[in-house]
Amino acid sequence: MHSAPRAMPRHWRRSARRAGRPRRRRAAPAAGAAPSTGFAVQLGAFRSEGDAAALVNQLRGAGFTVFSERVQTANGTLHRVRVGPELDRAAAERLKSRLPAPHSANGMIVSHP
Repeated sequence: MHSAPRAMPRHWRRSARRAGRPRRRRAAPAAGAAPSTGFAVQLGAFRSEGDAAALVNQLRGAGFTVFSERVQTANGTLHRVRVGPELDRAAAERLKSRLPAPHSANGMIVSHP
């Protein structure tokens, strides 16, 4: 004589359902990934995309996280060059002080984005 199967406790049932599936993991942010909001150091706004690209390449070569963005103004298209971003203004100020001359003197802290 066989006894009736016993009901599994709920937490066992959930575990049994998941047993054959790989565990999901949240994607961690990439090491050194820049924050999407905060502050950046703007180094200039150029009419020439080539001039902006040259500064971007120079600073990337020096190990900085730098980007340019195209903006439309009343005076035409400009290409802003910015370093960062950092989470807070104090971190952006420290970043500005680490920039090579003359960029450290000419940089302006701006909100990002």
